[in-house]
Amino acid sequence: MLTSCQPTLIVEPAWITFKNQEYGYEIRYPSAARVDVTLKDASQVKVQMEPGDPFEVVVTLQYTSADVLYYLDTPSSGERTIGGNIWSEFLLPDGYCDAVGCSTPIYALKMESGNILFTVIFHSQKTTTELQEEILATFKISEQP
Repeated sequence: MLTSCQPTLIVEPAWITFKNQEYGYEIRYPSAARVDVTLKDASQVKVQMEPGDPFEVVVTLQYTSADVLYYLDTPSSGERTIGGNIWSEFLLPDGYCDAVGCSTPIYALKMESGNILFTVIFHSQKTTTELQEEILATFKISEQP
């Protein structure tokens, strides 16, 4: 007796494209996440995912060469390629320290394109999660402002 075999259909969750036309970039993220513009001029957005691990994308138009080479006075620990983009890595295992104490760890990525400095900040992390890396792999420079 022959029975018909139905292939299993695997449906991937939908992804949404966030385009920041003001600063000329786009990023895709799962529909379960959300992107909030946190500054009025749209130079900073926060990608929120459930249950956690949010990260921020900050755009800087006026910066110095030191801003490219350092994050909170910490030099780059190397480079990392994600989705065809080459990012400088910054790891602050003790977070930001001042006279009162230190914060949780901070991991940051920076990339300069044209006259724009893109910084991605991960609080309470020492590297990216798999999902964060998947999202960053979709980061594209669309047009310069």
